[in-house]
Amino acid sequence: MRPLPPFATDLGLERDTETNTLKLVWSETAEGRPGFVHGGLLASVLEFACHDALAARLEEDGLSYQPVNFSVDFLRGGVKTTTYARAHITRFGNRVAHVQALAWQDQTEQPVAIARMHFLIRR
Repeated sequence: MRPLPPFATDLGLERDTETNTLKLVWSETAEGRPGFVHGGLLASVLEFACHDALAARLEEDGLSYQPVNFSVDFLRGGVKTTTYARAHITRFGNRVAHVQALAWQDQTEQPVAIARMHFLIRR
């Protein structure tokens, strides 16, 4: 598996290769409004999770990709604790891939945000 990009490591993201999960440990630099994770940082974590899931799949086939769009639904405020994110490919076609990501803190069943991302597959 390829390493995380420099921006991801600058943000403090870590990858658990066994579970394909990204982890963002709370720090004061992650704070947006007082006591909560910054929404832009949360969106970045979800975007990295989407890229990670697709890149892992495409490495097997030697294909490349280009992002087309990205959308995030913020469901609740992320509080001062560790945030996790994981993505899975919901559709992998000849030209387009659709990836969905989920970010949570204490319980997977209570996500703080979800994201959808579409990619153009280059064959």
